Amino acid sequence: FDAQVSYDLGDLTLEGAYRNLQTSWVGRAASSGTEGSENGYAFSAVYHARDWVNIRGFVDQAKRTVGGIEAGSIGALQGVMADHAERESTRTGVNLEVTPSSVFGVTFAYFRRNDDYTNRPSEVVGDDSTKSGLLEAAYDTYTVEADFTPSDRAQINAYYTYEKNASTNQWVTLTSGRLNNRLTYAGRDKSDTFGANAVLQLVPDKWTFS
Repeated sequence: FDAQVSYDLGDLTLEGAYRNLQTSWVGRAASSGTEGSENGYAFSAVYHARDWVNIRGFVDQAKRTVGGIEAGSIGALQGVMADHAERESTRTGVNLEVTPSSVFGVTFAYFRRNDDYTNRPSEVVGDDSTKSGLLEAAYDTYTVEADFTPSDRAQINAYYTYEKNASTNQWVTLTSGRLNNRLTYAGRDKSDTFGANAVLQLVPDKWTFS
């Protein structure tokens, strides 16, 4: 279920959204329970500084819960697998669109997402330092995109995205109910994604090269 609303105040547009996602699955009750629910809220503001400049800022918050976890199962003792686990997520970002002419346009975008995996069970009751599984993650994404339309018959687009991600995983083992070993893994990874495409109308409505 998804609902959206927007309101214009001169050069400023305010937007709000709510979404609810209900899921269920079979065959993973021991590790992931049987069902999940997520509620999310998003708020954004778009400022039309000029006819050729738009600035958009947004914040998005979501909370996911999971149900049907079997008592004494792996999910109950060690935590539900990350793709179904309880999670609180916050995503913020800004977009800048500049179109100085009908021929050329460029977009700059940045967003950050923080995920906290809540209610992880502790291997030692009452000791939060003995939680296991993916505990938190953060994602930073930077994108620049350019459009070039020299004529009605030609259109070229190119983009580049840089991502920097971080996550914290922890594994705990016990001996006779006492902490034996704790491994905390602070993972870091970076990625570069880039691409380009072009569409040429060799013969309008007949021959197109892309």
